[in-house]
Amino acid sequence: SHAIGGPAALSRTQVEALRGQPDGAVLVLGGGVHRHLPEYGGGAPKRYTAERLAYGVWLARRSGWPLAFTGGIGWTANDQQHSEAEIVARVAAEDYGLPLRWIESRSRDTRENASNSLPLLAAAGVKQVL
Repeated sequence: SHAIGGPAALSRTQVEALRGQPDGAVLVLGGGVHRHLPEYGGGAPKRYTAERLAYGVWLARRSGWPLAFTGGIGWTANDQQHSEAEIVARVAAEDYGLPLRWIESRSRDTRENASNSLPLLAAAGVKQVL
């Protein structure tokens, strides 16, 4: 039963079996960033975003699928701030050595994460999303 949460996570074997399938992508959903941390060059992922990114990188490396991230500026941030996706793109490239293939940075909430990300990925030929 899936009464709490969603389907069970894929096993390592299941993830590695995706390698070679050309139409997939790993999509990481943002969970917030600290925007004003000068020691990080302007911003850094909050705990949940950092955990999601680490798992997304793990999935991308084992599946061979490119990595995407969705996260905008939220409803309360001003337009002058970097989006969550822009901050995470820097972290993915610099700290993990894995640049994001796609970023969705206009969303203000989870609904917009989905409504903006799925067309972006579909336009690139992505048919499966982890």
